[in-house]
Amino acid sequence: RHQITDSQVQLSFSYDHSSARFYIDVHQASCLIPCHSDGTPPDPYVETHLKHGSITMTASRRRTSTMSKTRDPHFDERFEYSVSYSKVKKLEVQLIVHSSSAREGTFRTLLGEVNIPLKSVNINQSEKVWYGLQARSSSRQRFSMVDSALGFLNSMLPGSH
Repeated sequence: RHQITDSQVQLSFSYDHSSARFYIDVHQASCLIPCHSDGTPPDPYVETHLKHGSITMTASRRRTSTMSKTRDPHFDERFEYSVSYSKVKKLEVQLIVHSSSAREGTFRTLLGEVNIPLKSVNINQSEKVWYGLQARSSSRQRFSMVDSALGFLNSMLPGSH
């Protein structure tokens, strides 16, 4: 996987030892790629999953609200998980940003993703950190993202209107 845009998402993680609760705070995203070649901003939302190795824990799926037509959405949403501290440090957060635009027959468009191993995160302090979004390894989705980004950039060139 590789980063193909300047798209990023700001998150913080925390753990409450007294209640054995793990929290993911999705604060905002920036520089999300347009979904269409005409430069239309996406209707983004964020999905999170907890993973243990290559296994995604399906009951761990959470989703933010959808923001309308913005490349720089502010979510400020918190997701809560009941999980022991020792188990949390063995997990990975998979975060996926989609656009829910129902334009041109598509239900959603992948804008990027990032996987964050929690063993590398200090969950005892709630610190806001920016994470770069990457293309999914599937070539079809990667080319879809590249085509969207290139189409937008081409539309910004002089004489392309």
